[in-house]
Amino acid sequence: MSRFSKHPQRTFFLIAGVVIFLLVCLYFFRENEIKQNVTQEQPTAGPDTAYKIPAPSDIFLLPDSSLIYVLDKVAINFARQKKRYKITMDGDFFYDIPERAGALVIHTRLLKLTITGKAAFRVIAYNKDEGEEVQVLSGHIVAEKSYKSDFPEPEILGDDNLLMINKSIDLMEKEENLDTRELRKWKQGADSAKSRNYIRPSLN
Repeated sequence: MSRFSKHPQRTFFLIAGVVIFLLVCLYFFRENEIKQNVTQEQPTAGPDTAYKIPAPSDIFLLPDSSLIYVLDKVAINFARQKKRYKITMDGDFFYDIPERAGALVIHTRLLKLTITGKAAFRVIAYNKDEGEEVQVLSGHIVAEKSYKSDFPEPEILGDDNLLMINKSIDLMEKEENLDTRELRKWKQGADSAKSRNYIRPSLN
């Protein structure tokens, strides 16, 4: 009779221990394999995967040295009334406004924006959309609804403010923009790569 048959209980525990050990090894092996596959499938962080603000296709230059960067243009029209410039826009534009004696007034489908003094800000406003957005890096901007509303009170926008408006629910809301890094980085790049091939629009 073999020694294993003499001690059946010891044999059982020995076999059970070996099986448990093999199962534990298999479990950790599979876990490590899954982690490696997940790591390989995840995109690496970098310029190709990060959100990017479009590069300007054109830059408009006004007589007072205001620059309007075209990020996505559907339409834009310019006019001048004494010391006030008036812009009607449909699309995505960035405005870099110097110190000025007059005022710049921007009209979108939902907003009237009045800018006095130096300012830098982005306006995303498409006529086809129910909502619009203003991202302010710096400046003083008075934002008013351009349509009849039960809540017509304007908003005063300052540095690092974000304004969102939605006509379908008649809501205009200002809040602090907690992350302006991407827009500031974009502006720095635009400043360093300014082209002299500006478009000087005709002012009616």
